[in-house]
Amino acid sequence: VTLTKTWTDAATRLDQTWSEVRSYCPPTPHKQTTAAAIHAAINGVEAMITVASQIGYLGKKYGTKCGGNSGSGLCVKYNGVFTDTTNNFNELTWVKNFLTAADKIQAAAAAAHTTEILVKKLKDLNSTAWEIPKLMQENTKMTAAVQATNPFKAEKSASGTTKWDCAKHKANMTCTADNNCKWDSTNKSEGDFCKPKEGEGQTETAGTGEKTKDGAASTGCARHGTKAECDADKKDDKQNCTWRKSKDNEPDLEKMCRNGSFLIYNWY
Repeated sequence: VTLTKTWTDAATRLDQTWSEVRSYCPPTPHKQTTAAAIHAAINGVEAMITVASQIGYLGKKYGTKCGGNSGSGLCVKYNGVFTDTTNNFNELTWVKNFLTAADKIQAAAAAAHTTEILVKKLKDLNSTAWEIPKLMQENTKMTAAVQATNPFKAEKSASGTTKWDCAKHKANMTCTADNNCKWDSTNKSEGDFCKPKEGEGQTETAGTGEKTKDGAASTGCARHGTKAECDADKKDDKQNCTWRKSKDNEPDLEKMCRNGSFLIYNWY
């Protein structure tokens, strides 16, 4: 390749000299420049610089000059930039400009990526917002269905207290008439035994026990069907129940096993 412009012509018409040099370079495809591409190009240029006599040279050097004529090489002399122990390549003006451009491109790419993520989140939130009325409607239907089948809903005492209200009391100390509740156990002080108070005269004594629908006692001393079971009902070695001996040998077991205090009361 023979250039019409000499090295000395570049001192006055650098644009023409460079245009002629550029015309011999193959065309490059038009594509978006990236920060990585800029860094790769700069690193490639830096790798081609050689150091001779404590001076860096980029290009072909003959002798000690870079005049561009037949007696000297066509090169760039970086005196004071490169030595055997010094590398200030990144301090060159054109290199700093490229590195600044690379940083800005990288920042713009990061911002674009963040924007893309935010836009996707906004679309997801918008889609979710349109689903809220539907979810609320389904929740209302589900709540109504649960309330319709709630076993505690219709179970109210004369005072209006529901089974659900009394169920929160887990100890007989808090399950009281003041709460319109009653403790539905004769031998346990904790548990799920708090029920709505239905009215006066419905609470059985510990001696008679509570009756089931068919008339048989389910709690208290009256639940014991034999004398052995009645005598075994003790607490702290104290007899809770007493087997009543009837002169008529009455078969009503409910009347035979009674609370000891009940028998004493009736005796006197």
